[in-house]
Amino acid sequence: MELQQLYDEHRELYRLGDELVEAVAAEPLQVCAIVAARRRLSQAVLRHMAHEARIALAPLTASPDPADQAIARRYTSDLLAMRQESSGHIGRWTTNAIEADPAGYLAGTRRLLERMKTRGDWEEAEFLPAAAHRLARPALRKAG
Repeated sequence: MELQQLYDEHRELYRLGDELVEAVAAEPLQVCAIVAARRRLSQAVLRHMAHEARIALAPLTASPDPADQAIARRYTSDLLAMRQESSGHIGRWTTNAIEADPAGYLAGTRRLLERMKTRGDWEEAEFLPAAAHRLARPALRKAG
């Protein structure tokens, strides 16, 4: 089932987040390893968002059910907020800034990853089950 892929991708994102934290916490600081771990996580997030949009968001957005549409709006709104937060974090934490304040970068990264985990928990509790329910229902036919 395609939806299971999204759950599996969440686990992979969390693993890549842990890998990034490990790279930041390593002694001595190796910015190249941090940048590589950050890139792997970023690429995985982009792939995951594309999969979610196709597999789960599209059916909820197209649904005639107002509850499905509300979940799709929340997903999109929260996603935009998280993308802004992530962009700000990446913009703030250049390689020079990481070298100057690795503890600050680590703290900021942990906060961002916790936000990602909280969002993943919501997706698994509400968004993905709603998509599964929508996909399991036969398409409503227009009268007439």
